[in-house]
Parts: sequence; structure tokens; C-alpha cells
Amino acid sequence: MEGTWLRKQFKEWEAEESKATQLRRESADQDYIKRTPAYVRQALEFYIETGDLLRAARKYTLSYPELNSYRIKANIPRIV
Repeated sequence: MEGTWLRKQFKEWEAEESKATQLRRESADQDYIKRTPAYVRQALEFYIETGDLLRAARKYTLSYPELNSYRIKANIPRIV
């Protein structure tokens, strides 16, 4: 019984995460992202796909506030 509940919760979470990723993709200013340095572009693309700004900043050696500033300029929403 519990396994069924967990599977249902996971599928719901997966669907919500997929919608969030799609919203980030659609909202992102791709022209702006393409004009940024490669490491910033990669960090923003990683964030768009994962929704994890802190992990993206660490992975691409940016500070959290710096990457967040680029995120705002790229018009990528922060979905909680």
C-alpha cells in the first residue's frame, strides 16, 4: 500500500518538475544567454534544466549572487 502512495507522489513531483523546467526554458532570453561567457551560459543552462541555482553556481565556480544576477537578466523565473 505504501509503495503505491510513494509511486503516486513521485509521479506528481516529476510532473511538477517537468512543468517548471518547461517554464524556465520558455521564459529564458536565449539571445542574452548566448551573449554571456561560456561558463555563465553553461551555468544558466544547467539551472534551466535542474532548477538548482546553488548547485549551478558551485559547479561553474560562480557566486550565488552573481549567478542569480545573470538569471534575472536572462529573465529566467525562480520557481519554488
